[in-house]
Amino acid sequence: MALKYKITNATKEYDGHILHRIEPLRDGIAHWYGQGGWIESEENLSQEGKCWIGDECMVYGNARIYGNAKVHSYSIVCDNAQIYGEAELWDGAKVYGNAKVYDSARVHCNAKVYGNACVYENAYIRDGALINDNAQVYGNAYVSKACIYENAQVYDNARVINNTNIHGTAHVYGNAQIFNNAEIYENAQVYEHAEIEDEAQIYGNAKVYGYAHVSCDSEIYENAQVYGSALLGGEKIYGNRIIESRQGL
Repeated sequence: MALKYKITNATKEYDGHILHRIEPLRDGIAHWYGQGGWIESEENLSQEGKCWIGDECMVYGNARIYGNAKVHSYSIVCDNAQIYGEAELWDGAKVYGNAKVYDSARVHCNAKVYGNACVYENAYIRDGALINDNAQVYGNAYVSKACIYENAQVYDNARVINNTNIHGTAHVYGNAQIFNNAEIYENAQVYEHAEIEDEAQIYGNAKVYGYAHVSCDSEIYENAQVYGSALLGGEKIYGNRIIESRQGL
């Protein structure tokens, strides 16, 4: 197997690790992905496939980059993290702990994936988002300026943006949108075309789905269900109540 890169004599210390600059040995690699970044050992970057660490990126500890994954633009991968498949990190992204980013997932703009979190399929994480603990983000999910943690899952075409928190064992999926300081937690589910915003909270075993829109500090909890064309602002719905429309209040 022809080597893809070599480890140069250039070194620097970072976070208690001695890192070595790599240099591409194949034509075209540096043109597309920048000159080689920094690794602690050859175990950090596979010599096979099209995977690459470019620019001023750093990969160290037991972290591994393989397959066709790309890490560039000042991103960091460390501890036991793995980046593989067609995944890409850029613009200061950081993946660490036992986290995995794979398939065609993308993480950038200072977003962090850590703990035992997994980001995969076509998920897109950006703008300082935090994905940690045992959280999973996958499908075509989009997460920006939000926190997904504990055992929460965000998937399908769901969008979670603008200072929202999804945690516990909550699931957000379908075409649901969560934004503007909303919070989904415990065992709650938000799905189909539901929208949750403006500091609304969905928790307990509550479900919000259909084309329901919940906003303005509303709380949906216990075993309540809100669905259909329901439009809620400032209400508390709990117990076993079922709200299908505004008239259901």
